[in-house]
Amino acid sequence: MASMKDFLNTYYQRLIFNEMSYEQFVTFCEYIKGGNATSKQKEWAKKYLKKNRAGEYTTDANTGLYEREDVPIPTDATEGLGDVTHTPEEWEKLYKAFRSTFQRMASSRDDLSGDAKDFLDKHFGTTKVFQPAKITAVGKDKIENDLYPLLLNHKSVLESRLKSAYPPVLSDDFTYQNLLDAITDKKYQTDTDVRDRVMNAVSYVDGERMPLQAQHGVTVPNFTGYENWIDDSVQPDKLAAFAAECDSMLKKIHSDEKVRKAFGSYDGGKITGPLNKALNDQKYNDANSEDYVQPKRYEKLSITEKIAEWCGDKYSDLFEKYAKLKGDALYFSDEAKLICKNLPDDLKKTDNLDTVLTALSKTKEKLTAKHQLKAIKHLEWFEKTMGELKNAKNMKKTYAGALQHGGQLRELVKEVMIKAVKESESDPSAIDKAKTTLEMLSVLHFGFTTSKIMDTIKDTDFSLFSDSKLSWNKNETMQFVTKALDRTVKFAFMGIGYGITMAKNAYSLSKTKIKSYSDEHGNLAGAHNEHLKRTADNKKTLENELNANRALHATTETNLLTLQAGRSYARAEADFTTGIRTNETKINDITTAVNALKSALQTHYVRGTHPDIADATELENWLEKVENGLAQATVPTMPTHGVMVRNGLNAHVATIQNEWGNIQTYRTNLKTNQKNLNDLVNGKQIIDELNQRIPEQEAEFANWDTTHTDKMEELIKYWNMLETGRNTKTGPMYNWFRNLSQKNAEKRFANDRAGIIARYNASHSIAA
Repeated sequence: MASMKDFLNTYYQRLIFNEMSYEQFVTFCEYIKGGNATSKQKEWAKKYLKKNRAGEYTTDANTGLYEREDVPIPTDATEGLGDVTHTPEEWEKLYKAFRSTFQRMASSRDDLSGDAKDFLDKHFGTTKVFQPAKITAVGKDKIENDLYPLLLNHKSVLESRLKSAYPPVLSDDFTYQNLLDAITDKKYQTDTDVRDRVMNAVSYVDGERMPLQAQHGVTVPNFTGYENWIDDSVQPDKLAAFAAECDSMLKKIHSDEKVRKAFGSYDGGKITGPLNKALNDQKYNDANSEDYVQPKRYEKLSITEKIAEWCGDKYSDLFEKYAKLKGDALYFSDEAKLICKNLPDDLKKTDNLDTVLTALSKTKEKLTAKHQLKAIKHLEWFEKTMGELKNAKNMKKTYAGALQHGGQLRELVKEVMIKAVKESESDPSAIDKAKTTLEMLSVLHFGFTTSKIMDTIKDTDFSLFSDSKLSWNKNETMQFVTKALDRTVKFAFMGIGYGITMAKNAYSLSKTKIKSYSDEHGNLAGAHNEHLKRTADNKKTLENELNANRALHATTETNLLTLQAGRSYARAEADFTTGIRTNETKINDITTAVNALKSALQTHYVRGTHPDIADATELENWLEKVENGLAQATVPTMPTHGVMVRNGLNAHVATIQNEWGNIQTYRTNLKTNQKNLNDLVNGKQIIDELNQRIPEQEAEFANWDTTHTDKMEELIKYWNMLETGRNTKTGPMYNWFRNLSQKNAEKRFANDRAGIIARYNASHSIAA
C-alpha cells in the first residue's frame, strides 16, 4: 500500500512526463528505441511508459509510439488514490495536509494576492471543503483558566524558558505579552499560528512539570490529554467533497506557479515537495540539461510519423468512434459514460438485459482498478434495480423485451423512476443513480436497434474520409492518409449507412418517451401524487422545526441573560468558575484537617503515649462521626479531653470547629456554581448552534420550492431528453459534423449540460 508521499510522487512524475509535447515524445521514443537515451531518460522510460506482462514497452496501434502511464486520479476516500492504492488513513492524511496548509495561509491571508488568495478562498472557510480545526471546550477552559494564570504569575521563570522552547513558543515577532494577549483576546481560537504557539506552551510546561516544581516552586496545573484539545476530526462529507476536487487542486498547484510558490511557503513540503522533486527530475525542456529532448520539427517528420500523428490526433478523436457501436455520444452522466465505455468488448449489442447484467461484473473490475467508486455505486444501483424488476411478477415480460421494444422499455423506465423517487426520501443520491441507469438504458437500446444495420452495411463500399470537399484533404499527405483509411474501415455514418439507419430502423424510439403521468396501470400517476404529498409534508415539518428552534432560541437567550445578570458572558463564566474553585478549596481544607487529625491520633494511639485510653477511644469515635459528617453534613459534639492539647491536635480541631458549620453552605454554593456554569456553557452552545442552524433553515424554507423540485417530473423530462434524436443521432448528445473533434465537443458540451437540461425542461411539458 502506497503512502501519501508515494502517491504524490507518482502523480506529479507522471503528470509532468505526460506533458511532454508530441514532437518531443517522437524524439524521446527514438532515443529509447535506438539506445541513445541518457541514464535519466532511460529511468523515465522504466517509470513512466506502459509495459506488457513480458516487461516490454507497449506501442499505440495508431501512432506507433510508446504508451505513457496514466496519471492516477484521486476519486474516492475509501478505496485509495488512483492506481496507486493506499489505506483510507493515508487519504485522510492528504486531506489534513491540505487543511493545515490552508489554515496557515488563512492566518496570513493579507500577505497573499491574486490567484493564491483566490485558491485559498475557493477551498477554505466555514462552508468550504476545508474548515478550520477548533479548540475543544475542555481545551478552551484549560487554556484560559489554568495556563493563563500560570503564565501571568510566573513570567520571571517561564519567559526565558519559553524563548528557547521547541517547538517554538516565543520569537522576536511574538513576545511573552503577545502570548498573554492572544489568550485574553481569544486570538488563539482563530489564528492557526498563534494557536500552535499556545499549544506548544502547554506542551512545554507539562513536560517540564517536575523541574519547575523542584527548582522554582512552580506548580503546573493538570494538562493531561492536551493532545486532544484540538478537534482535528474529518467529516465524511468533507472527505467526499475533497475526493471530487483533489485532482483539480493538485493540477492547479502544478500549473499556476504563483499558487505553487504561495502554497509551498506553508505546506512544509508535504505536497509541493514531491511536485518540486518531479520538476527538478524531468528537465526535458531545459536546453542546458543533458537530458533535454529536442523537439522534432514537423517538416522533419517522416511520412509514417505524420500519418501516425494524424491518426493519433484525428482518426481516434474524430472518426474511430463512428465505426463503433458506442457512437459519438456526449453523456450527461459522467458515471454512465464511464460504465458504457468500459463494457466488455465482446458484449453483443443485440443481447438482452440479462447478458448485459452478466457482463457488468467485468466492467466493475475495470472500474475498481481505476478506483471510480461513484461509478461503481451507480452501476450497483443499476444491477440491483434491474434484478428486482426482472423478478417482479408483473415485469418479467417487460424486462425481457425492454431492449427490443420501445413500449416495453418505457414501462421498465417508469418503474425505475418510481423506485428512485421513493428511495430519494432517505437517499438523495438515488436520483443521480437513476439518471445513470436511464442513460445506460437509452444507450443500450440504441445499440440494439442499430446493430443489425451495422452488420448489413459491413460489405458496402463508400467514400467518407477521402472526400475532396472535406477540410482535412487539402494536401497530399492527408489525402494519402484518408484514402488509406477508406480502404480499411467501413462506416455506417453517412451515405448508404445513414440512409439505412433512417429507413431500416424497425424500432421507433419515439415509443419510449413518456408523455403523461396517467396510463392504463395508473402506477406512475399514483407514485407521483404520493411524492408530491411527501414533499409538501416535509416542507411543513421543516417549518415546524424552524418555529420550534426560534422559540428555543428566545427561551435560551432569556435564561442566559438571567445567568449573566448584567455581566458579559466571559465575566459570568469566570465568576462561576471562581465560585467552583473557591468552594472546592473550602471543602478540601476541612477534609484535609480531618485526615490530618486522624493520622495524628492513630500515630499517638499506636505509640501508647497518651495517659488515658478512654480519651483516645472517645476521640476516635468522634472522628468517625466527623468523617461520616463530611458525607452527611451533620455536626457531631466535640470532646474536650486534655489529650487534644497534650498531643498538639488543637490546630486541626480548630479548623474543623471553625468551618464545620459552613460545610453545607460550601456544598450548596459549589452545586449552584457548577449548575450555573453548565447552564451558561450549554446555553451558549445552543445559541451558537441555533445562530447557525436557524438561518440555514430559513434559507432552506425560503428556497424550498426551488430546491425541492418535482423529482418524478425531473426524471421523466431527463429520459425524454435522452431519447430526443437518439434514433437519428441529431439530439443534443451527438455532435456529428457540427463539432468534429470529440475533445472540443465534449468540452463545450460539459460547459453547457446544465443549460441544455434547463432549456429542454422549459420547453417541454408532461400531461397530468
